[in-house]
Amino acid sequence: MNILDKTIRIVITSLLGVSISAIADDSCFVSADQKNNAAKLLHSYVTKTGDDPDSFTIAGIGNHAFLLDQALDPLSPEEVAALVKNSSKADKAKRIILAWPYSTWGNAHFAHALEKILKKPVLGFTGPVWWYPDGSGFASQAEQATLKGPNVSNVAQCITRDGKYHERSECVNFLKAQSAEAGIFANNTFVLSCDEIRQLEPLALNGDPTANMKLYFFNFFVNIDSDKSAKYLSNAAFGGVPLANYLIARTFFESTPADMKMYRQLLTRAADGGNKKAQGELKKLSEK
Repeated sequence: MNILDKTIRIVITSLLGVSISAIADDSCFVSADQKNNAAKLLHSYVTKTGDDPDSFTIAGIGNHAFLLDQALDPLSPEEVAALVKNSSKADKAKRIILAWPYSTWGNAHFAHALEKILKKPVLGFTGPVWWYPDGSGFASQAEQATLKGPNVSNVAQCITRDGKYHERSECVNFLKAQSAEAGIFANNTFVLSCDEIRQLEPLALNGDPTANMKLYFFNFFVNIDSDKSAKYLSNAAFGGVPLANYLIARTFFESTPADMKMYRQLLTRAADGGNKKAQGELKKLSEK
């Protein structure tokens, strides 16, 4: 392993912090068919959530470090803040709610950065999130979570169908009204079945870039395993995956001059591979 590879793994591991092992115990119980069916329903569930005039809610795919756009490129707190500021509703809102899994877990770097920019309280979920048919969403406490969904003993926060945000004590009774089987994991896009994991692991070990990326997304947005996330993402980057290089480049932004040199190097790899956001950021750097 070369110096750059070692550095990447250290940085990604430090970004994640401590891994969560509880959800790993049953994180691949879902079948491929279940995952595909859930994906079709998830959007319809989220769009049913009501509008609380005191809150500006942002739903999406992410964790405590990233919010992803539709191309799975990471959005920075600055980019999200710009989108929020362009909304007239956000001006009147008293708080911002980050309605995606783990958005305020651990050091909550993304949430804290957004709060600093917007100068409004930023609330979120400290664990994995499930959405339900009536538009409500419930988060489990991270260390007690399983992919079977939240229960009255591990629920952490929730958003009810009227769009209002609640802490644990208020969520318990709301959760009792839900059918456990009806909930869909918010980061369902990256859930893998046990069979898929068994098939992908040897491929990833042999350097297959697609397998490494799938296992990275699973371990960063579902399983929350810092060591595995770092391993698979760095493997994909050195296998030439533009998105992998771009994701790693973002971890070096706004750092020391030495890290900025690495940031440019990784950004160039991503841009050369066709990543549009990397190309845009390189252009901005060249204009400075």
